[in-house]
Amino acid sequence: MIEILVLYYICKRLGEYLRGKGRKPLLLQILLVLFWFGGEFLAGVAAGVVQAMRHRGVPQEFDFTIYGAALVGAACGAGVVWSIAKLLPPLEPEIPSASHFGPHPGVPREWDFPPDDPNNPYTSPRSPF
Repeated sequence: MIEILVLYYICKRLGEYLRGKGRKPLLLQILLVLFWFGGEFLAGVAAGVVQAMRHRGVPQEFDFTIYGAALVGAACGAGVVWSIAKLLPPLEPEIPSASHFGPHPGVPREWDFPPDDPNNPYTSPRSPF
């Protein structure tokens, strides 16, 4: 039950992260669930095979190492999906901070107020008032 709650939390955080990049999160959230359970299954089976070879058959007592290996496999599957999400570029270009802008949105301050150049023939005449 705790695994399902952790998986829900990770899917929720992945959705927030991808929406922040301007992307739709559903495909990667489905991929996260598949990789979680796939990694858990594959690591559990591999650990079970190793345990069976180590004990020369089926072990008689319960051992948490298979479950621990399955959890590590689930974390690795989730890590692969998070790595894919981190590599995706944002769809919308990032807006620079407001400190770079002048009084008009989107226009840098140096464009809004050009420096006075007495040798520039295109500057407007300045009024003494």
